[in-house]
Amino acid sequence: MIIVSLDDYERQTARSLDRNALDYYRSGAQDMLTLRDNQRAFDRIQLRPRVLTDVSSISTRTTLLNTPIASPICIAPTAMQRMAHAEGECATVRAALSRNTCMCLSSWSTTSIEDVARAAEALEESKGH
Repeated sequence: MIIVSLDDYERQTARSLDRNALDYYRSGAQDMLTLRDNQRAFDRIQLRPRVLTDVSSISTRTTLLNTPIASPICIAPTAMQRMAHAEGECATVRAALSRNTCMCLSSWSTTSIEDVARAAEALEESKGH
């Protein structure tokens, strides 16, 4: 399946996760007011294409907490990641580092902060940093 939209992600996820995990990730806290409000806000975002604009030297690089990153798009805290994959947050930190961006560890992480830090350090060491 080629994924080009958020709906495509949701359809693919429905094929890969068991029902318990899928229901957890689809839900929000309590009465889900914030979840619905976030969905409505996202639906209001519109991108305006800039036709015939030279993009040969565009850069998304920025700094966050005095650390250079490739893009201001970072990985938000996501709880219970090992419900979706055995490597959970360790895989997520490796993905963030491989794209030179950052992630925030959830207070409901299924992996200890120490184990996530070790996964990040191991990747950095393997790259020679």
